[in-house]
Amino acid sequence: MLRASSAAGGRLTVFRLGHRIFRDQRITTHCGLVARALGARGFAYSGQHDSEVEASLTRAVEQWGGPLAAAYIERDLTYLKQWKRSGGKVAHLTMYGLPFQKALPKLRKAKKLLVVVGGEKVPGEIYRLADWNLSVTSQPHSEVAALAILLWELNSRREPKLRSAKLRIVPQERGKRVVPFKTRR
Repeated sequence: MLRASSAAGGRLTVFRLGHRIFRDQRITTHCGLVARALGARGFAYSGQHDSEVEASLTRAVEQWGGPLAAAYIERDLTYLKQWKRSGGKVAHLTMYGLPFQKALPKLRKAKKLLVVVGGEKVPGEIYRLADWNLSVTSQPHSEVAALAILLWELNSRREPKLRSAKLRIVPQERGKRVVPFKTRR
């Protein structure tokens, strides 16, 4: 279930910085969808408040499972500082960072991890607050792709089990088969 809270998350939360409604709606939504599908318990975003992003994530959680807590964060630096004060670690995805593979063992050990995904212009203080500034290649590419690769590797290349799903996909070589989700007893 998608829940609004001032401190979205659990052990793993994704934080999208600087959302702009007319420019970033698909990117921010896709960051949330990747977070949900690849095991994050929380998704937060800053910038402009966007009820459409939240509605899309709510629909995804209702149909495909969760849980995923979500929150709009008005002051991103305050949120990051509070996260760190509460014992959390921060991994900032940037093409200017160190290769993420080197940090994977420490990321997996973190009891509370916030993965920060940048927006238009990332303030320098984000780089200083992060415990790790990490890259998924040192080339310009999609922040959604970088997030997906990092979360996939954090999960040891396994798809997480999601609760409360109404639908599931039946894997097959060709075609699409979506069926109602039935829990096993």
